[in-house]
Amino acid sequence: MVDYGSQVLLNSLEFNQGETLLDLGCGYGPLGISLAKVQGIKPTMVDINNRAIDLAKQNANKNGVDADIYQSNIYEKVTGTFDHVISNPPIRAGKQVVHAIISESINYLNVGGDLTIVIQKNKVPQVQKRKWKKFSEMLRF
Repeated sequence: MVDYGSQVLLNSLEFNQGETLLDLGCGYGPLGISLAKVQGIKPTMVDINNRAIDLAKQNANKNGVDADIYQSNIYEKVTGTFDHVISNPPIRAGKQVVHAIISESINYLNVGGDLTIVIQKNKVPQVQKRKWKKFSEMLRF
């Protein structure tokens, strides 16, 4: 079972054949694995925590999901661009991490790609105020 924000994220995304996904801060893998099973995609999934990466690999294997899963601090080791970048960062990640996820996403999105991120609703005004002008056509709240 996943939290409400993750459920909303999962239900809001639709993929066309051949589209790509980066699950940033994948944790044990519920978002990327669920989208892979439902949408028929091969996700790229990264997390800073090696234990989380091990669990994500185990869960992908248990669910028959082919995914690229590796350790990365936000975008540090990510290469290439994607049609969809998703993230549900933990609350303890802090606003600097959330702002980095948003501000750096433009470098990892294909033209027409989107960033979908789960954040606390009381944090939305801060994010919109700081980033809205630059990313007004990319963000979904």
